[in-house]
Amino acid sequence: MEKAIDKKGRKRSPVMRALARCAAGALFLLNPNFDLFDFLPDALGYLLIVSGLRALEPVSPSIEEARKRFSMLLRISVIRIVSLPLRFMVGYNEKTFILIFTLAFALLEAMYLLPAFYYLFDGTSYLTLRYGGSSAKKRAPRIISFIFAVGRAVLNVLPELRYLPSEYYDIEFEGTVAAYERIKLAQLGHMLLLCNIFFTIVLSAVWIIRFRGYLKRLRRDDAFVGALTAELDALPRDEGIILLGKIKPALTLITLAMFAGIDFYADGYNLLPDFLPALLLLAAAFYIYGAKECRRSLPVMAGAYAAMTLGLGVFNYVYASKYYMLIALKRKNALAMQLAHTVFSAACSVIYLALLFMFCLTLVRVLDRHAGLFVEPEFRTKNLKTQRERLRVRNLIWVCFVLAVLAEAAQGVYTALVASYAVLWIPATLLTIALGALTASTLGSLYYQIELRHGKAIY
Repeated sequence: MEKAIDKKGRKRSPVMRALARCAAGALFLLNPNFDLFDFLPDALGYLLIVSGLRALEPVSPSIEEARKRFSMLLRISVIRIVSLPLRFMVGYNEKTFILIFTLAFALLEAMYLLPAFYYLFDGTSYLTLRYGGSSAKKRAPRIISFIFAVGRAVLNVLPELRYLPSEYYDIEFEGTVAAYERIKLAQLGHMLLLCNIFFTIVLSAVWIIRFRGYLKRLRRDDAFVGALTAELDALPRDEGIILLGKIKPALTLITLAMFAGIDFYADGYNLLPDFLPALLLLAAAFYIYGAKECRRSLPVMAGAYAAMTLGLGVFNYVYASKYYMLIALKRKNALAMQLAHTVFSAACSVIYLALLFMFCLTLVRVLDRHAGLFVEPEFRTKNLKTQRERLRVRNLIWVCFVLAVLAEAAQGVYTALVASYAVLWIPATLLTIALGALTASTLGSLYYQIELRHGKAIY
């Protein structure tokens, strides 16, 4: 099994890399959530944890069960992100639905996170007893992990309790008439929010210290790492299945990024910032780079775009909070800030399209290298059906790029004219949704072409 080289020239085994990914994924669970908002997406954390556990699951059924639970948590987190537009459609008199949404997602996450921790610690405890040295004497942080799973769900729901209705009796009329008003907790909304932020960060920090410390002890146990690496090396490996396992998450992330590219402005604020799809594309770039299907320039470009969109998000906040309402009065400073915001957005759009071009070129090369009904070159070049399917998928990839250019142009016009023509959100959104749907279909066909050559994936 291939080993990476760290900065000090030492070889890092796949076991160490897998544990490092789990430790890195835990960091994304540190931040508190605000109803459906998750500014440091849990999905990226669960994605890293799933990636790490996937490397270890062949030697432990418990690790495999833990990976399945974390995979379900990844799907729930993605659904939570996709559900954000529903949250903006809820009117003031229907705010109780926000509480229902938050409670539903909190219950689902706790329901899967508890068994995920249970199987994870069962699996690692078994592996340390079988292969470990000093780490076999260390206890897994089970209790604090279970407290974290439950406490995090409760704290996420806490701020939304201000939307609970309460019943009172109006004595001005004859008899009593039941009516509803906001419960007095609504007056404590800021305090509930502060409690959520403070206690979530404290609880998460304690859990992360214990959890990462436990994984760090496993990584430092040379007997454990060496024996487990040897066990994994002895397992039969299918390079085609490994490629499919690496490429599938990248294709999923690209599809989600296309859907998440919708811009929606309210009072000048972009409620769906471009930083979210930028993070998804960055993660996809690293997956493709990890599969050795692209050069380093792709993740570097994706990182530059993520940094630019983060700056754009900060600029948008300043612009919207101080200048947006003054545009109607034709204030010079407000118009100057609007122009600067438009130019900044246009620059991000140019980098975005350049990044998408690199993605399309990379995927076309992946298609050329791996598409086909047979591995043998003589069959792959003579099979007309293979050639037609490859050409069809290649054309669809470039059609997606053309549609991305049109969707980004529509989003750019909407961003520039949102103060005067907010209705431009409709065509821009329709183009973006069409782009997401076409991307999903195209990348599904691409994955199928790779699967035809290398065989059915087992996960």
